[in-house]
Amino acid sequence: MQEREEREALMEENRQAREASKAVREEEKLRKEKEREERSALKVIKEAEKAAEKERKDAERVCRQLNIGFHEVSFQREYWHEVFTPFLKAYQDGGTPNPDLSCNRHIKFGHFAEHARQLGADRVATGHYARLRTDGDGRVQLLAALDQTKDQSYFLAAVRQEGLGRPPLPLG
Repeated sequence: MQEREEREALMEENRQAREASKAVREEEKLRKEKEREERSALKVIKEAEKAAEKERKDAERVCRQLNIGFHEVSFQREYWHEVFTPFLKAYQDGGTPNPDLSCNRHIKFGHFAEHARQLGADRVATGHYARLRTDGDGRVQLLAALDQTKDQSYFLAAVRQEGLGRPPLPLG
């Protein structure tokens, strides 16, 4: 009888040891997955930083070629509060938000356009494929681009009336 109890106790210890070993392996696996995720996130961030640097250099080069000033300004805080945070909230609430609409409304045709005006610019060209027309009452109407395959009027649909009156859309 005692031998049986000892054997059961030993089996219980082995089971616990196996479970502990399994838990350690699972923890190690999770740690490695987290490290991979962190490395992946870091790689994405580094790639985004490289892309941003390339875009900045391209913009500087174009400004030099056009003989116009290059002014770099960050709207990260505004983007976070007016685009990204509302995007996350809407997504968490079950929506399918499009951050491009908010970015155009608040950042490009909001803060950026205002900053450009403070620098003395009359208008801001964004490179969107769309057209604008002013009606008889002086209101600006957003129209689809002539080339339907490149039309981006949807992305400008949330821009306020005062923002629409400013951009030249030569690509439309």
